Amino acid sequence: MDQFVNRLCDPRLLVRFAVLLAAAVVVFMLCWTLAYLLLPAELLRGRTGGAVLAGGDQVASTFMVEMLRIFLVNVVLATLVVVAANLLRTRRGVPMGYWSVMTLVAVAAVVTGTNSFSIQAGPPGKIAPSFQLLGNPGPYELAAYTLAATATYGIGRWQLAGRWPRSTAPRLPTQPVSRRQLFLGLAVAFLTLLVMAAWEASRILATVP
Repeated sequence: MDQFVNRLCDPRLLVRFAVLLAAAVVVFMLCWTLAYLLLPAELLRGRTGGAVLAGGDQVASTFMVEMLRIFLVNVVLATLVVVAANLLRTRRGVPMGYWSVMTLVAVAAVVTGTNSFSIQAGPPGKIAPSFQLLGNPGPYELAAYTLAATATYGIGRWQLAGRWPRSTAPRLPTQPVSRRQLFLGLAVAFLTLLVMAAWEASRILATVP
């Protein structure tokens, strides 16, 4: 476990990203399989934060508006749920944004396994684990969240100490931040989200009469 934590906190962005992405893939596949086997179809339809932000099953009238809507939803999630969470670290020094990513991955896996997408692009019923998912924008959006989390590793300001309910969060000493890693990582992450938003918008408009 210590070795795993050390890799998550490695000074090199590519190492942090690769390790967190590998963990995300494992969590996604596990939750997808369990959701497909154990949960009812459409369990989370319209009930996730992303679905609420996106307006449920409402579709914009034009490609540009739909693309911008999807992109803004992803930017809000990436910024407020992932990046902002990195201001706080766990007692072991792991940014909380990493846990946010794992939560988003788990929810996305359950949505996939139970076919709880707001807008259906395929036949009804649950979706079995398959590599066909790589032909959809969802996995790459999750990878972008992962990159945003690992790129902003150095922004931590407080770290949890002690055990609940007596936990405290003392301020961390000032640490050097690699601005190159931060800005390059965020730029690639948000550019990926923009491209995926365009891809998803085109798919949605192609399936809606």
